[in-house]
Order: sequence, then C-alpha cells, then structure tokens
Amino acid sequence: MEVDSQLLKTKTPYLVVTTDYIVTLKTHADVQALFPKFADGSKSEAYAPTPEPLLAIPASAIVSVFIAESTRPSFGIEVWWRAPSGVSFQHTTFFFSLPSDRDEQMQHIVRAMRVSQNDEKNEFARRSLEVTERLRAIHEAEEPKFKHRNLEIFPVVPRGDTRRDLSAMQEESDNAKKAPEGAAFYLVVGAHLCYLVQIRRSKAGDLVSQHKTYGLVTLEDFVGDWTRHQERFNITFR
Repeated sequence: MEVDSQLLKTKTPYLVVTTDYIVTLKTHADVQALFPKFADGSKSEAYAPTPEPLLAIPASAIVSVFIAESTRPSFGIEVWWRAPSGVSFQHTTFFFSLPSDRDEQMQHIVRAMRVSQNDEKNEFARRSLEVTERLRAIHEAEEPKFKHRNLEIFPVVPRGDTRRDLSAMQEESDNAKKAPEGAAFYLVVGAHLCYLVQIRRSKAGDLVSQHKTYGLVTLEDFVGDWTRHQERFNITFR
C-alpha cells in the first residue's frame, strides 16, 4: 500500500497492489475496510458499507507500465491497460513523493502483471476476436499473397515522438480518478511489411482503425532500451 501523492495535495488517494488488481481508494479507512490486513487494530464502524474503489485495474489487462514522462515535480508511474471491451486502451498516472516509493510500487505492479498474464485462463491476457480480425484484414489487404501467414502481434504504447504524431490520441490525463478510454495500438509483423495499427470505437460503436505501413527490407536500425522500468524501442526505416 502506498499514498499517491498527487503533488502532496490535502486529499490523497491510496494505492494498493494485490495479486490480481491495482486499486486506488479515497481514504486510509477505506483501505482498512477493503483490506483488513492493513487494519491498525482500531475497531471499524459497525455495519459500514464496503467502500467503492476509485479505480480498479486488472493486472492481467495491463499492456505497459513505465516511469511517467511528466513535467510535474514528483515521481510517477504511467499504467496502460485494456478496457473491458477488449478494444480500447485506458491509462492513468500515479504520483509519489519519493523515487524510492515509486520504484517499490513499480516492482509490485510488474510482478503482479507478469504472474497474472502467465495464467492462460485470464481473459484479459488475450486480444478480442474483433481486434484480431481487424488486424488480419489489414494484413490481407496489404499483403494478399501472404494472407495465411501467422502474424506476430504486439500491443504497444506510443511514446516520445510517436505519441505526438498520432493525432487521434486522446489528451493525456494525470488524474487517477479519471482513466480515459482511447485508442488501442498494435505492432503487427507480416511477411515483408510491418504495421503500426491504431484501433478505437467510433461514437456510433463501430470499430475504426488506421495504420502506418513500413517495409521490413528498409529497416535500418532497431534500438531497444531495457533498463529498469524503461522498456521501449525505436525503429528507423529508410
């Protein structure tokens, strides 16, 4: 359990990382009520209703977690996960007063994510059939001669220049109480091409996608950075 500092505001939500969920709660009393092991021995109010979490993120749904790239004078963790629909991604940022607190909670989140996603029974660990069919349709249109090829598909989170270049990206939000639901992103590797695909729901409820295509033969450089909590890569094409 850790306080989400939010710049040390008076009212600070509490972050609890369990085996299956990342949960934020309004007060320490709510934490004690929902997680009795954190109780300090004081008696809880009789017949108090079970508190409603401000946010509950399934560990199996997490796509990416990394140190937040923020101008705020505090230390943050940015978390992206699949929405229950299986189509969109949601994201939020948790802030801490000390880098040691942030790093400790990062370790707990990554550990819970890996354990949960290694369980084949977890529904969130898989893409929805709707998304898979759309990605295959893009591949078949771009490379019809190789439409039966098994694709390599990776959910990704745009960062740096890539994020700024995607106009359909929803505006960033650092408020843990609001987890904006926006486009989902996938890197798809075909036979001779790869695609960065953006998928989202239209206001009418239809699946909408747009993608950029890159030739694998024009790949010039692949630079990965797998330092602690900074898993990211940059790909350069001619």
